Amino acid sequence: MWRIVYVIFTTMFAMLFPVFNGVLGLIGAASFWPLTVYFPIEMYISQAKIGSFSLKWFGLKTLS
Repeated sequence: MWRIVYVIFTTMFAMLFPVFNGVLGLIGAASFWPLTVYFPIEMYISQAKIGSFSLKWFGLKTLS
């Protein structure tokens, strides 16, 4: 039920505001960035026991 209401609400909102698609894309990108970039890199650093401030550590931190 909540999903149907959410879809109806966002569709109506998108029809009212033409730039809503861009805003929705930014919100989606900001919400999925930790799951796709930040957490996997942090877990790799932790599991591989990469030393702080090493060249590989700097490269991975720059990537995230």
